[in-house]
Amino acid sequence: LIITLVFVLVISACGQPTNSGGNEQVNATISADEALDIALREAGATKENITKLRNELDRDDGTLVYEIEFDSAGKEYSYEVNAQTGEIRERDVDIAD
Repeated sequence: LIITLVFVLVISACGQPTNSGGNEQVNATISADEALDIALREAGATKENITKLRNELDRDDGTLVYEIEFDSAGKEYSYEVNAQTGEIRERDVDIAD
């Protein structure tokens, strides 16, 4: 019984997503691609018309978030998307240099 319980716990832990370093377990319920899609939809952009993409999983004030930055149509976009709910927590748009 103990061996079975340990096996189940190990298998359960293996299915959890990890951060980019791969050593910290996290509870992200949406993927980096889903978070990017949320930001792109809000910006009115597509994957085909963006450059300088950065999409990183991080913690902000204890909340797991994707920090997403990209350029499109002469503007620099920056988003912070909640990794559990998909809610956009912060957004910023600037004119690209």
